[in-house]
Amino acid sequence: MTKIKEDLWNTLEDLTHEQLKQFQWFLKQENILEGFSAIPEARLERADRQDTVDRMVEKYGCTAALQMSIRILEKISRNDLAERLSSNSLQVKGMLKESKNTNLKNIK
Repeated sequence: MTKIKEDLWNTLEDLTHEQLKQFQWFLKQENILEGFSAIPEARLERADRQDTVDRMVEKYGCTAALQMSIRILEKISRNDLAERLSSNSLQVKGMLKESKNTNLKNIK
């Protein structure tokens, strides 16, 4: 799932400092994505973009971190980045599906 982490990091690289602060603020809020708890404020206090991605993936796993990022990007009016991230995630899912199918064919 390194591709997802790279996509998340590249996306956060496109945020201004103020937008990154807003993004991190949402991560500290309870139930930003139903069923997922907040990341404690102390874990994000001095976090840069890379640290933010690491904290998200540690807490939620790659798929949920991706979904959460898309939702937060929409909330901070960065729909362009949300769409790009969503599009990239569909490509990753397609590659995973293709890989599974190839592996199944090799087993038969």
